[in-house]
Amino acid sequence: MRIHTTIISLVSFLWVAAHGHADEHKLELEGIFSDHAVIQFAEDVPVWGTAAPGVQVQVELAGQRMVTTADQSGRWKVSLHPETYGGPHELTVQSGAQRITVKDLMVGEVWLCGGQSNMQWTVSQSGDAEHEVAAADWPGIRLYAEPLHVATEPQNDARGRWAVCDPVTAADFSAAAYYFGRHMHKELGVPIGLVLVAWGGTPAEAWTSNRTLCGNENLSVVTDRYNKYLAEHPDILSEYQAAADRFVEHRAQTGPEHQVDPRPSPSAYARSAQTRYLFDTLRRQDEPQVSYGPAHFQSPSGLYNGMLHPIAPYGVRGAIWYQGESNVGEPGVYRHLLPAMIADWRVLWQDKGLPFGIVQLANVGPIQSLPNADSGWAHVRDVQRIVASETPGTGLIVTIDIGDVELVHAPNKQEVGRRIALWALATVYDRPIVYSGPVPLHAIHKGDRINVTYDYTGDGLMTDDGGTVRGFTLAGADGEYHWADVQVLDDTRLAVRSGKVSTPKFIRYRWAENPVGNLINSEGLPATPFQLRIE
Repeated sequence: MRIHTTIISLVSFLWVAAHGHADEHKLELEGIFSDHAVIQFAEDVPVWGTAAPGVQVQVELAGQRMVTTADQSGRWKVSLHPETYGGPHELTVQSGAQRITVKDLMVGEVWLCGGQSNMQWTVSQSGDAEHEVAAADWPGIRLYAEPLHVATEPQNDARGRWAVCDPVTAADFSAAAYYFGRHMHKELGVPIGLVLVAWGGTPAEAWTSNRTLCGNENLSVVTDRYNKYLAEHPDILSEYQAAADRFVEHRAQTGPEHQVDPRPSPSAYARSAQTRYLFDTLRRQDEPQVSYGPAHFQSPSGLYNGMLHPIAPYGVRGAIWYQGESNVGEPGVYRHLLPAMIADWRVLWQDKGLPFGIVQLANVGPIQSLPNADSGWAHVRDVQRIVASETPGTGLIVTIDIGDVELVHAPNKQEVGRRIALWALATVYDRPIVYSGPVPLHAIHKGDRINVTYDYTGDGLMTDDGGTVRGFTLAGADGEYHWADVQVLDDTRLAVRSGKVSTPKFIRYRWAENPVGNLINSEGLPATPFQLRIE
């Protein structure tokens, strides 16, 4: 995908308009290193910034001292040795007479929290909000939100600031991330840092690099569609220029302290979900609007460039991903896109094994009781299951039982956060706990039945209501699904049959936007929806 050079020039123009010409002699530390930050325990600590080309830069933290030299472009970087849990520490960066001091740094566990609106949805918007906000006084938890920003080229300047978790800062922070962090803090007893990169309504391709999208033939539909749109809308450049002009005019009238990004607003709920305390650059109701294209928040690679790239490779233990709603229209593309995006993030963080937790789409809408119900939501859930099973270092967090019949943003984010934490504690921190609901290992023919063997069953398979297992359907070669009867054979196996299907070829479980189903394990965790073809 090639972007017209005029667009790139406009991006540069906007940056200069917002910040003025760069002072090549000014010492700068990357913005994500701010007061109250958490740096990752037991890992080398990358610290970077800019200075005059060729000058020496000295970095100190907890008695460590590193010296480096800024390269020809003025960029410098050091890698400090791992520190033990605790703090507070001071980080100092010095070059000649210039000195930067960052205070109240803690060493702990840092997690990257990404996705769309269900990750962005705040504590104040979720269930039991009044009580939860009032109780959110956790000085050992620190919050960072990268402001919403689209870019046509990878950016290097993080724009957020860390804040100590309290009722003010937590209220407008991601509920899923906060509840995950709270559970982790209680279980591990160490500082927790949560780095939020989320924007409602965004597809996975917006969070994937141009290099990856263009280098994968299975993703050509994404880039082809985007390029076709640009070709059919030549006026997009003039719209972008007009937006830039209005931005500069607004800045001239209000001053740099009120600068706004001229790119399109998210939907109303996303705008209200922005944290007032953490974000330096708030979007406004009257900001300029442009169509889908280089400056749009759904554009391919736009958020990878504008929000993800600026904070890498800040030290993190792992990532959690809560997204998929915006890709339900093309689950076949998502089947290739999701693992490509995961690999992309691992390249960006220079960590091939970066733990990556995938929150599966929850149930939504009216309960659907027809055996032949089908949905892009069901297919995306299955993609998430398959990717988690095939991609080392990933995990599936099933939420099929805690959605909402009316709201795509289910209010029970407490349980979402707890289940993410179970996965992290078991797989990253080696806690001996059952962290997942039942996941099918394989299914085989046994006459007119299909026997399904499950993993993650704990002390056995059971139902959440004490009744017979519901939610399975079978189909023959004609692809017509019928409800099936289920017999629990032992702690890990089920036998599934339907009197209407003599030779079953396909099996499904909980297959609809809001499907019927009640299978759980002994820990009360729900079985994942799935679809399998039986050879």
